[in-house]
Amino acid sequence: MRTLRAWIQRFAGLFDRQRRDRDLDAEIESHLQFHIEDNLRSGMTPEQARRHALLKLGGIESTKEACRDQRGLPILETLSQDFRFGARQLRKNPTFAIAAVLTLALGIGGTTGIFSLINGIILRPLPFFEPDQLLSISTQVGESRPTQTSYRSFLDWREQSSVFQDLCVYDSSSCLLTAAEEPERVTAALTSASFFSVLRASPALGRTFAREEETQRAAVVVLSHGFWHRRFAGDSNIVGRTVEIDGRVTEIIGVMPAHFTLAAGDFGLWKLQPPEPDGPRGTGRWWVIGRLKPGFSLDQAQAELRNTTARILATLPTTQRALNVSVTLLSHQVAGPNLRLALWTLFGAVFGVLLIGCSNLANLLLARGIARGRELATRVALGASPMRVTRQLVVECVPIGLLGGLAGILLATFIIRLVRTLGAERIPRLAEVDLDPAVLCFALLLTGLATLLFGIIPGLHARRIDVNEALKEGARGTGGLRQTYLRHALLVGQVALAFTLLFGAGLLLRSFQNVRTKELGFNPENLLIANVRLPQSKTNESAAVFYTELNPRLETLPGVEAVALIEDIFGSGGAPRITLDGGKTADLNEVRNDSISPSWFRAVGAPLLRGRPFDGGDRAGTLPVAIINETMAQSLWPGEDPVGKRFKFGPAGSPQPWLTVVGLAPDMRRQRLERDPMAQVFVPIPQDPERGMELLIRSGGDHLAILEAVRREVRAIEKGVFVSGLSTVEHRI
Repeated sequence: MRTLRAWIQRFAGLFDRQRRDRDLDAEIESHLQFHIEDNLRSGMTPEQARRHALLKLGGIESTKEACRDQRGLPILETLSQDFRFGARQLRKNPTFAIAAVLTLALGIGGTTGIFSLINGIILRPLPFFEPDQLLSISTQVGESRPTQTSYRSFLDWREQSSVFQDLCVYDSSSCLLTAAEEPERVTAALTSASFFSVLRASPALGRTFAREEETQRAAVVVLSHGFWHRRFAGDSNIVGRTVEIDGRVTEIIGVMPAHFTLAAGDFGLWKLQPPEPDGPRGTGRWWVIGRLKPGFSLDQAQAELRNTTARILATLPTTQRALNVSVTLLSHQVAGPNLRLALWTLFGAVFGVLLIGCSNLANLLLARGIARGRELATRVALGASPMRVTRQLVVECVPIGLLGGLAGILLATFIIRLVRTLGAERIPRLAEVDLDPAVLCFALLLTGLATLLFGIIPGLHARRIDVNEALKEGARGTGGLRQTYLRHALLVGQVALAFTLLFGAGLLLRSFQNVRTKELGFNPENLLIANVRLPQSKTNESAAVFYTELNPRLETLPGVEAVALIEDIFGSGGAPRITLDGGKTADLNEVRNDSISPSWFRAVGAPLLRGRPFDGGDRAGTLPVAIINETMAQSLWPGEDPVGKRFKFGPAGSPQPWLTVVGLAPDMRRQRLERDPMAQVFVPIPQDPERGMELLIRSGGDHLAILEAVRREVRAIEKGVFVSGLSTVEHRI
């Protein structure tokens, strides 16, 4: 206890030094006067009395230093002196200070910014109860990549699983919300009733879906926190209210908390998906999530699901037995392998920039050390130990590190805000990315390591200083052979790191250039795109009539050159089984199937290579027809003319219609520029209508004026139809 009190008193002495110095001066002076008076009484002269008193005390200044060491913490005082000396050095040389701080800020800011993304998207657990028990389940066809699953396969897994507490499905969609205000197109998630219970997510208001509502096909929705605030002004009495969604009266049963999120973008609401027990097995539109029972592992789950799938497929025709199951952690599926690789690669690149900056600063400090050679040699000659000189040089770098770290944190904040603005719709979990305590601790650690890295090299070099040589008149500025070698080594390291980064940047630029120069297969210039969606109350047949009437009416608008409709111009494909005439089957890795209007190929500037486009004779009830692209033709009939041949989706006994190929279209890179074109199938809208379509308009006129004219024409045909999301195809690409 006495020792602790003594250390507390020592620490307190750091903050009241002036008063304590005054008290010490007064105390020593009183002791000195006592000794002088004793000497005077013994018969000495005043000069002799003072001299003998000083000798007895052992020197006033040395006595003061000894007392200060006893009452304070000398190491902290020394570090404080070195820190202030370093700050004064920066004030004397502002050009060097600004260059050093900016160099360090660039490395620390970039590294901290990318680490904040990695921390929020990859490292941080999902914001659910026991997230390591949540698994994502996908379907594979042959050796193709895992993809989404059909509702029927989900039901099989849920009914026969013994390792999962429960499973659920979800998929993104959109709906038309009609209330007292203007209708609004809302991004929605279709889910099974078990979705929120599997995630163990509780609502902020109301409740979530009940299992009986799923079987009753109840019209109920749960709102997101952001949409609730934006559309309904945060009304606390929102639960129980009804709104019209896709033409159907729907009850709002709950509101989720602000932190609840799962995928990229922002779902406005969650809708209950009615069961689909009679659909096909295999690939589909649904993402499947399962929660493991305690004590079971991912490997056990995958083994059981594969056995279950194999058991079911064994009862089916051999043409349907190429399905497999892939299981991974939900957190891995949410982030995705491409995003994880991109973030870690960026982190390595910016960390390389930080290393180059530290090496550059170390080189600059070594150069400054040459000019300070006499000063450092003088300190050593006066009794400073090599460790004391090294410590001084390292501590002098701390102001640079602190300023650079602070500027780096500000830069990291800007990077986070920029990524949130540009990637909100494409990068998942961005709302969780922030400068939280973990990121700030990382920035502090990074600042300390960087400061130590560029400060320790000049400090260690100063330990080897030759005092005699440094104090010679002509030695200034030479730096010595050893220091020259060290500076050259640092320079070589900088160049090597810079070349590595430049090489990587060059590869990225070349890849980008290759992507930019690839042929799209269609002309995106002056091509506008908007979303058109009919209410859910409309049947597919009425949707076909609406779109058949809409297309020619819009082509008469001033400034419009061509109009076309497609289900989803940038949509991804599935991996279906395809049956050809004669019973031959083919499993393609990815096939995109779209309903289009007859004017599609003319509007996008992609004339057919063979055959004919669709026309008014391709109606419901007539011969089902299709147009396929070159990749599809080469996969099914290599080296042959596909026009006139027939195929169907699914096995030979499936209820899908046989499609007769009437045209061959060029390959189009509609998904990603860096990807090879996938197999694509086009069918006429009247034979496979959808309520929601994408409208393409080729025009060089004013975009907003065209959008308003389109809305007028749409309302003239059907008042409940909503048009939204006008942009250019070039921007979407």
